Amino acid sequence: MIRRLALAWAALGTLALAVTADGQPIETHRILPDRTALGRVGLERSWFATVPLQSGLEQVDHLSLTTDGTQIFAQTTEANLYCYDSETGRMLWKANLGPASGLAQDVGTNSTLAFATNGNYIFALDRATGRQVWVERMEANASSPIVATDELVFIGEDNGKLLAFSLKPAEDPRFQKETGAPGGFAWNFSTNGPITAEPVATQFVVAFASTGGKLYVTRYDPPSILHRSQDIGPLTASMGTYGSGPESLLVVPSMNRNLYGINLFTGEQKWVFSTRSPISAQPLVGGGDVTITRRVPERRTQTIIGTDLKPYEQEYTEVVEQDEVLPMPPTVYVLSDDGDLYAVNPDTGESRWTSVVPIPGTEQERVDPRTGRTVVIPGTAQLVTNASTGEPVTQARGVRTGAEQILALSPSRVYLRTQYGDLAIVDRESGELVAGPSATFQRAGVDLRRYAITTTNDSHDRMYLASPHGSIVCLREFGSTSPVPLRAESTSPFGYLRDEEGSTGATPPPVPSAPFGNDLAPDDNQPADADNPFDVGFGARPLPRNITTQRR
Repeated sequence: MIRRLALAWAALGTLALAVTADGQPIETHRILPDRTALGRVGLERSWFATVPLQSGLEQVDHLSLTTDGTQIFAQTTEANLYCYDSETGRMLWKANLGPASGLAQDVGTNSTLAFATNGNYIFALDRATGRQVWVERMEANASSPIVATDELVFIGEDNGKLLAFSLKPAEDPRFQKETGAPGGFAWNFSTNGPITAEPVATQFVVAFASTGGKLYVTRYDPPSILHRSQDIGPLTASMGTYGSGPESLLVVPSMNRNLYGINLFTGEQKWVFSTRSPISAQPLVGGGDVTITRRVPERRTQTIIGTDLKPYEQEYTEVVEQDEVLPMPPTVYVLSDDGDLYAVNPDTGESRWTSVVPIPGTEQERVDPRTGRTVVIPGTAQLVTNASTGEPVTQARGVRTGAEQILALSPSRVYLRTQYGDLAIVDRESGELVAGPSATFQRAGVDLRRYAITTTNDSHDRMYLASPHGSIVCLREFGSTSPVPLRAESTSPFGYLRDEEGSTGATPPPVPSAPFGNDLAPDDNQPADADNPFDVGFGARPLPRNITTQRR
């Protein structure tokens, strides 16, 4: 009897520990992706961590990765910010960003500082310790990820302005402040719609897009518009970048079903790639001669002296690191809102995945045994052919994945996530669906549905996912012990110009004459004198506004 009572009380205690005060289950090891299931699709857990949430309603609200891919940030609904090492999962520091607002954006970093937002406040934190360096109030709530250089910080606001803070000390003593950014408010630029896409900051210019349908590129010093695109549809997703120097190319996704390749400095529209539905997911640009580091065992010998004082040869195994170059064609991977994934050549704007065009009415249907989907295939003798060459005519091909976000690129695969949290995997070279959402979830048993908070990795091949209740997990391909970069290393960063002697102190680009795709006329929704709609105030503070609170 006593034994049964003890077991009953133990069961009740376990139940009490498994439920929080608000009735939500505490995260345990049971929700972590199963190792065996991950192995079925060639993945493994690199690490997992737990965000120390307060009891009650606090949840993880946002996950973001630094541009260099070395740190990952988790921000909660109570405005607590946690920083982790992206490769080991070790917590580096914690910071509080004031009252809860429920409004978080991706954290931005430069060489020494991390910049985070909470409603209409922007915080500068020491990147190594999380210590608050300064805080500024903005005119409106932040609506875009933060981008920073060592001299300027850029962020988009929901009132359609791009706001720039100076990180250089003010030269005029009248504008020097005891708190706030060292140089204070630098300038802002008014656009024709809220800014949700991440700005692209380079050596002399910053590019940013608005939901009003225009792409803007402005110079830093003096603040002046370099070029502005014609209306190319609502621009909500962050842009990709490709190339360097004068040929630096912005890869711009639009809700008008087009992907644009636009020269950063001239505004020239190099190419347009059309999809079958709007594009609201960030594209990823990868490829080139990517260098990866592998750890391989090597057999070596050493000479030892035995107890008989004679020399002997002894073999042993040592794990060494070897660099390997993977030549991969540069490719833009873009996901449309209907779940189709496309691969685009950034040099030409042509599709890397193609299919032959069948004569209408001659298509055949069959069921793909891997996915269970019905696919249409043409007969080999029933294709549309080119009259001059006799070769079959091809068309751009998209892979139906059912996904809404690209998570990461590995050397051989594209990893995507559906709105239900399931994983889809596509082969980079062939464009074939390796495993669809139903295959990974139902057949392989990979359950990521509790991990509703994710981020697109634009740096390397790791996948980061978080659950609202505080679990963070990093996934990688089996055996990938070191992060694999998305792109080949470049001697010249994107958008940097060099003079004839090779110095980076080149002359800033001049304002171009209006080329194709460029619009130097004022916006229709702005005053007639808005050709250069900057507000400039070195050390001046924007109009303050009380923080907007919004609880989940």
